[in-house]
Amino acid sequence: MRRFWAVLAALMCLAVATACGGGDDGGGDEGEAANAEEESPSDDEMEIEEAPEEEVDLDEEDVIEVLQEFWEDHEDEVELDFQEVEEDRIVTLDDEPPICGGTPLFLEDLVGNAAAINCPEGPTIAWDPEYLEDREDDFGEAGPAVTLSHEFGHIVQIQQGILGQQLSVFQENQADCYAGAFIAEQVEEEFGPFADPVSIDLAMGARLSSADPVGYDPEAEDAHGSGFDRVRAFQDGYNQGVDYCYGYLEDPPFIDEIPFGSEEDLQNEGNLPFDEVVDLVVDDLEWWFEENVDDFEEPDDPFELVDEDDLEELHADIGDGVVPTILGLTWAQAAQEAVDEDTDGEGAFLQRACVVGAWLGDILRDQQDDVVERPSGASLSPGDLDEAISTMVRVTSEEMHEGGVAFEAVFDMRQGVFGSLEDCRL
Repeated sequence: MRRFWAVLAALMCLAVATACGGGDDGGGDEGEAANAEEESPSDDEMEIEEAPEEEVDLDEEDVIEVLQEFWEDHEDEVELDFQEVEEDRIVTLDDEPPICGGTPLFLEDLVGNAAAINCPEGPTIAWDPEYLEDREDDFGEAGPAVTLSHEFGHIVQIQQGILGQQLSVFQENQADCYAGAFIAEQVEEEFGPFADPVSIDLAMGARLSSADPVGYDPEAEDAHGSGFDRVRAFQDGYNQGVDYCYGYLEDPPFIDEIPFGSEEDLQNEGNLPFDEVVDLVVDDLEWWFEENVDDFEEPDDPFELVDEDDLEELHADIGDGVVPTILGLTWAQAAQEAVDEDTDGEGAFLQRACVVGAWLGDILRDQQDDVVERPSGASLSPGDLDEAISTMVRVTSEEMHEGGVAFEAVFDMRQGVFGSLEDCRL
């Protein structure tokens, strides 16, 4: 794939030289475990920049100590008298099982997972050490920290007595939001790995990698959310703070996750053949940009800046959401040129990410209104927005030298999805 990125650098025009939560009812004599969180099959799509070479020697106990202090400091924002999780209620699969509902907790259920468990004897945090080791291998020490901060979001829900009072997907998103708020404070405090800006991208990647399988039913009792949902919630907390996450109780977030609508979509995981999706995307891009950008001149060749064979290879690797993301960046650059905007540098690329999001959001709103008036008939299938995020993360991590740019690019793309072209300042 290296040749692809060499070509894509021209497209970007960048100056880079210099398991989480939610039982059915939150109670019960035998305790309730939050729905176990497993790694999504999309891990291989997430080739973000590797963790800093100089790792901080941070263990789970260090992270949990800081998490306990964090929630003591922020308890008023969630209307809670936060109680620290007792030391004997913090366990791994290697420890003696604590009593939960009068009997030893069956920790084998947590192989490959981490969970917050609502035991009558007291809220419990448990995890498989190999699972957190895998998180660290993939995302540096930001990976385990994000996982544990998500589980502490469920501890807050348990202490509030609300675990299981909403759909699983909402309480999982709230826990992701709380994790984002925690990470934001650690970045500010330069705690452990979060002294390095790349940790923000890695933390976001950890949330994206834990998404539900494409086409999962958001109303399922163990639904956690699509990658788009989980990243949105994480960034909500990072940018807005604990009180905003608490507001999810009264104002639940929009859930992008949708199940497959047909057996054909299920079989192909919502992915169209490469040639077919290219034709569909180009038709819709041509129409939408001509309708929305004055004096717009479409690119003469959609593959002028991106090699067709390389794009097809990426389509096979990630999914058909790659094509609208990459070609959308090409059309967004043409839109910048049409209105005499700068096309060089990080700011220009972030604007293009927003423009791509505005176009994708327009398609999504057509679908929600059940009135698809687009000449192309284009629509988004389950997983497309997840694939768009994965593509954006990979683009920025390959071509940017500064950490945190992937986080910003995904944020700006989401702003476009939920807003409009005007929100992109084009």
